[in-house]
Amino acid sequence: MEPMRCPICQAEIPEGELECQACAGAGDATVAFSRSHVLARRAEAAATAAQAAPAAGARKIARRVLVSPIIRRPVDIEDGAFITIGREKTNDVVFPSAHVSRVHAEVRCKGGVVTVSDLGSKNGTLVNGTRVLNRVLRDCDRITVGFFDLVYREVPEGEKSPGSDAPGAETAELVSEDEVFYGDLTRLSVVEVAQLLGQNRKTGTLTIAEATGGSRRRLHFVEGAIVHAEWDGTDGEGAVVPALRVREGKFSFRPGMVSRVSVTTSTERLIFEAARATAAESGGTAAGGAGKA
Repeated sequence: MEPMRCPICQAEIPEGELECQACAGAGDATVAFSRSHVLARRAEAAATAAQAAPAAGARKIARRVLVSPIIRRPVDIEDGAFITIGREKTNDVVFPSAHVSRVHAEVRCKGGVVTVSDLGSKNGTLVNGTRVLNRVLRDCDRITVGFFDLVYREVPEGEKSPGSDAPGAETAELVSEDEVFYGDLTRLSVVEVAQLLGQNRKTGTLTIAEATGGSRRRLHFVEGAIVHAEWDGTDGEGAVVPALRVREGKFSFRPGMVSRVSVTTSTERLIFEAARATAAESGGTAAGGAGKA
């Protein structure tokens, strides 16, 4: 650990001392200021060391992973490597949402100690509900990025690796329940949900319950692509764009086989058409994408 220095005169403060000897004879407030500064720094260093230290008699960890009900499989965290989380496709974990920055956070493992760091994101990174810049992770800690959660898990030797049903793998907006996830469209748009399903190549049915009128729309996915749509007696491609444009209500996704195919246009094209229709309605442009953060 680097030596402590007085914030007033920058003199080195020896280990075990609580005040700056260079300032101690001044008889003014600098001594008290130095003491509080040193105590705070040492308390911070001690807390970090305590977090990083393995518990006595702890079992050997065979695997360290990030899990979520949204991502397809656990993401391994290798010693000496790092995992980036963000909106851009170049990240290791991608959440294509405007609530997530392009490169939002990083999880790194060094010497068996795993840390998460915020990378200057617009909306911040949380661990167990508290916003952090850098934090040592412990088993079952919950990392929140935008409206999405990743749970850090440590797998001891001889134990099965966790999947998306790992303890704590849920958020207030996306809750895992037998591989079902659901949420509120005021937090995540239908387009963002469709992009997540596409990114993770999910197969199943997305049900959209509108806030007014009680109407329910259904989009069916195979390997992340929309292949069939249903709404109020209307089936097929014509029902896709109106479903993607629903702004208020609830959604739920349930994995399962899809037996009918009525949509041949690519999901990317349908999402673009939905964005263009929304922009035309609001008098804006159809240029996609989120903010710069």
